[in-house]
Amino acid sequence: MDSLLALRGFTLIYLNLVFILVGIALYLLQAVGLYGMGKNADVKHNWVAFIPIVNAYVWGKIIKEIKISKYVLPYPEIVLPVAPFIYGLLFDFSMLGPLLLLCLFVLYAAGFYRLYSLYRPDSVAIYTIISIVFPFVVPFFFFNLRKESPLSTQENKRDRDSAPESKGEK
Repeated sequence: MDSLLALRGFTLIYLNLVFILVGIALYLLQAVGLYGMGKNADVKHNWVAFIPIVNAYVWGKIIKEIKISKYVLPYPEIVLPVAPFIYGLLFDFSMLGPLLLLCLFVLYAAGFYRLYSLYRPDSVAIYTIISIVFPFVVPFFFFNLRKESPLSTQENKRDRDSAPESKGEK
């Protein structure tokens, strides 16, 4: 009985260690990716990509704005890192917590959409949906994009306008 309990304890310790190491590896993968994207986008202070939560500053500097419908949210380099702190402070309030979580979710989804539209305009929807449904792949996406330069707004518009229409569109 004691040996079974000891085995269970060692297994839990081992699994926790594995999860911690995988988490650190994914975080470093994402940080290196953000650092590279920031470097190619001429972001000053892109070294903050290695600081948890504050690394969203680099993400915000790359995307420059977040557009939700017709509303444009300026200064994403401030909003993206500060939003989780605001949620953390106010999540305990009964109705405010879930509402803030939904806002944070929409904010990050729009941020992913904007980022991927600068790097992969032809498959922005697929990248965004995968990032939302399977967030553990985001570090791999960011790492994959680290050596590329973002498209300018004009290039992005030109690529979308010159894209061939599908058969169902008119």
